[in-house]
Amino acid sequence: MTEATMKNTIETIEREAENLIEQARATARRVLDEAKTEANKILTADLPLDDIIKEHDKIIETAHEESRKELDSSKRKGSQIKTRAEERIGETVRFIVTYLKEK
Repeated sequence: MTEATMKNTIETIEREAENLIEQARATARRVLDEAKTEANKILTADLPLDDIIKEHDKIIETAHEESRKELDSSKRKGSQIKTRAEERIGETVRFIVTYLKEK
């Protein structure tokens, strides 16, 4: 291979590389532009906030309902415990009075 042929081959390879780089840059610019356009569409799109708000409200209402049920259940249990305690106190007082009467 002569020096001129090598020089021509190198120049050809350089031109092809430059063309490939320019094509890659153009493709990258196109992809970035498409991505920016799509991102802008997403950012400016109306999100289904109504659905989100409805779901939020539903979750809150369910939590309130469960809280009310728990509170009612706790009040019932507390009342039952108080009633049993009062009955036991009454039984204990009767037992003590009976014991003291027998002495």
